[in-house]
Amino acid sequence: MDIKWLETFLKIYDLDSFTAAAEALTMSQPGVSKQMQKLESELGTSLLRKEEGHLRLTEAGRKVYETSQTIVEQWQSLNKTLRLQAGQLAGKLHIGSSTIPSKHLLPNYLSHFHSLYPNVELEVTVNDSGVTLENLRHNHLDVGLVGKQPGTHDLLSFEIANDHLVVIGHKQRLEKRSWKDGPFILRESTSGTAAATNMALSELGMDKTKMNCIAQTNDSDLIITMVVADLGFAIISDLEWSNLEKTTPIHVFHTFAAERPFYVVVHKDHIKDPLPKAFIELCSHS
Repeated sequence: MDIKWLETFLKIYDLDSFTAAAEALTMSQPGVSKQMQKLESELGTSLLRKEEGHLRLTEAGRKVYETSQTIVEQWQSLNKTLRLQAGQLAGKLHIGSSTIPSKHLLPNYLSHFHSLYPNVELEVTVNDSGVTLENLRHNHLDVGLVGKQPGTHDLLSFEIANDHLVVIGHKQRLEKRSWKDGPFILRESTSGTAAATNMALSELGMDKTKMNCIAQTNDSDLIITMVVADLGFAIISDLEWSNLEKTTPIHVFHTFAAERPFYVVVHKDHIKDPLPKAFIELCSHS
């Protein structure tokens, strides 16, 4: 019995697809199918069946699935422990990040972390800050980078960088009315940028709910494209603005004074776990 057969079986069922499992495991689909065949041959029973276009567990498959989860988790834990004893960090670190940190902070962190700990497999999931924090609360992530503090006792946050928000618009609007009149293209309400925008606008006595908003999106690149198309103004991170081609027809109409911090966040139950701890220390000292 090969432990990898069990890992493959779990991945096939979890993703409901041999193809998706092959991609996730960086294997060929025939290779995944062959491992599944070997496992079923070893056990002398079928573990999966096709039903209404989805993969279902047979009665035997259900028992093997539950036992496989335990075996794989114990094996991974043992493997990690032995490597740590040998002075190496190893295993998988699942990092969640909101949009702006994922583009402008995370790449350097990942490069540095990989150079220090080459045996750690890095998995990155990008969502807005709200979704990332929720995933951390439910232990779907090991650590996260976000643009707002958690605000709950179960998550611990450490400030790692600062930024400012800027108002951008098409240069054609320089001769028109004040940018405060809009129209605006804004980030979705659960993003860190949206939370920071609310605070920044309060500096000017503006109420976001009374702004002339024509669109909202979770895609910061789309916002910039819409501004280039002269659909309206947008409030974005200065990190985004600094990385834009200066040949674009975009002008900064206002820079907010207040700093917008970014945080590395971890569930309090995992603050002492070796991998999250190492990543947090790297982010905090970079």
